[in-house]
Amino acid sequence: MIKKLLVIIPDKLSALIQKGEVVSRYYNPGNLFDEVHIMMTNDDRPDPTLVQPMVGDAKLYLYNIAPPNHFFRNTFGWQFFLTRNWVNSVLEEINTIKPNLVRTHNNFLEGYIASQIKNKFNVPYVTSLHGVWDEDDLGTFKAKIHRFFRKKIERITLKNADSVICVYSSVLRYAKQYGAKNPQLIQNFVGGAHIKPKSSWKLSKPIKLITVNRQLPEKNPENIIKALSLLPYDFEYQVIGDGTLHNHLKLIAKSLGLERKIKFIKSLPNSKICHLYFQSDFMVSNCHYKGISKTIIEAGLSGLPIILNKYADNYKLAEYEGGWIRECSDTPEGYASALDNLIKDSKKRENLGKKALSLTHKKFSPAKLEEQVCKIYRSLLKK
Repeated sequence: MIKKLLVIIPDKLSALIQKGEVVSRYYNPGNLFDEVHIMMTNDDRPDPTLVQPMVGDAKLYLYNIAPPNHFFRNTFGWQFFLTRNWVNSVLEEINTIKPNLVRTHNNFLEGYIASQIKNKFNVPYVTSLHGVWDEDDLGTFKAKIHRFFRKKIERITLKNADSVICVYSSVLRYAKQYGAKNPQLIQNFVGGAHIKPKSSWKLSKPIKLITVNRQLPEKNPENIIKALSLLPYDFEYQVIGDGTLHNHLKLIAKSLGLERKIKFIKSLPNSKICHLYFQSDFMVSNCHYKGISKTIIEAGLSGLPIILNKYADNYKLAEYEGGWIRECSDTPEGYASALDNLIKDSKKRENLGKKALSLTHKKFSPAKLEEQVCKIYRSLLKK
C-alpha cells in the first residue's frame, strides 16, 4: 500500500530555500512515506526540484490553499460558520489525496483544517508548535486582535491532535494550557550532512565572527555591531540573513566606519553556511524568542564557541543548560566584554567549543531527533 503524508504549513517554502534552510527529509523523516503532499496556506510557488530534498525519496506534490483576500475580516475573526465554504473546498481537495497521516506546523488555520480532516475522514494528525503563541509575535495591535480571535482555533487544534510536538521546552507550558493531552519535546532536527566539527580553536587572523538570523526586532544584532567598535582587534564579521532591519543594520555599520569589516549576505545555501561555521572563530547571536534556533544548534554541532544575549526577564531556557553557551547582557558593552574575555583566554574558548560539541550531540543529534518523530508517525500509522 502506498503511504501518503499530508503536511499543512503556513511557511513560504521559497523563503526557506532562499535562507538555506533545506533539511533533508524534514517533511518525510526516515523516508517513511511514498508520497508527501505539502499544502501551503499562502500563494507561494517554490521550485519543486529545490523542495524535493526535504521529502527524501518520496514523490512530492505541492498545493496552495491560501484563504481569500480579507478572509479574517470577512469571516469576523474566523467564525466557523463563515469559514465553512473555504474549509469544505479544502476538504474536497484532500479527499482526492486520501492521506494516511496529517502533519501541521502550528495550530492556526492549518491545525483547524487538520481537525476537520480527522472529523470527516478519520485521519489522525500531528501538530508541531514552533512558538509560545500567547507570548510571541504580539508586538502590534493588529497581531493582538488576530490572537484574540485565533485562540479558539489554537485550542481546537491541540485538544483534537493525536500527538503534539513542541520544538522548544518553553512551548510545553503553552501546549498543556491550551489543551494538548501529552505534548512531547522534540527540537527541530537540522541537516547534519554538511556540518564539520572543529578540532582546533586557534584564532584566525583576522578574527572571524558569524551571525545567522532573520533580521527582526526580536533578533536584532545591532548591539553586536556596536560592540565591535569598542574592541581593538582586527576582525571579519559575516552577517547572514534578511528582514525588516537589514538596511538599518548596514547604516549602523557604515556610521561606525565598519562597512569594510562587516559583510552582509541575505541568503546562502545551508551547505555553505555550515562550511562558514567551521571556518569561523565565534558565533555571536541575538534572540529574544524563548526558543533555540536551528542556527544555534548547527553552530554547536560544529563546535563553534557561541555568544548569546540573556533574556530580559532572566528567563532560563532548558536547552542552554550545561554551560555550552556564553551568555551576556544585550548591550554593546556586554557583547564586547564576552568577546574580549574569550579572545584573551584560549582555554576558556576551547572549553566552550568542546562543551558545545559534546552537549549538542547529546541533546540535538539530528539522527536521534528524526527517529523520535518517526516513532510517533509509526505508532499512528499502526492505529
